[in-house]
Amino acid sequence: MTNEEKLDAIYEMTLQNHEVLKTIRRQHYFSSILRILYWLLVFGFIGGAYYFLGPIINTFTGGSSSVGNTLLQLDQLKNQLPEAKMLNQVIDGLQKSSVSNQ
Repeated sequence: MTNEEKLDAIYEMTLQNHEVLKTIRRQHYFSSILRILYWLLVFGFIGGAYYFLGPIINTFTGGSSSVGNTLLQLDQLKNQLPEAKMLNQVIDGLQKSSVSNQ
């Protein structure tokens, strides 16, 4: 093999190598774009879910405070009943007598 043939073979291999490197670079470029699009979609779905489910979640969490207020009002109403006052006096009397017996 002469030097010129060797140079031609080397030139052919460098052209092939260049094509392979261009293909690898193009694949890396597209994979980077697809990775960015993937994460944008993931965050978009999370944001969309929060946007559409936010009012429903706020209804339940905001409603829990109103349920607590209702229970507090029922407890206050129960304490205002005359039977509850008498029952509380009896319980207090029993507690005082048990403390004095010990």
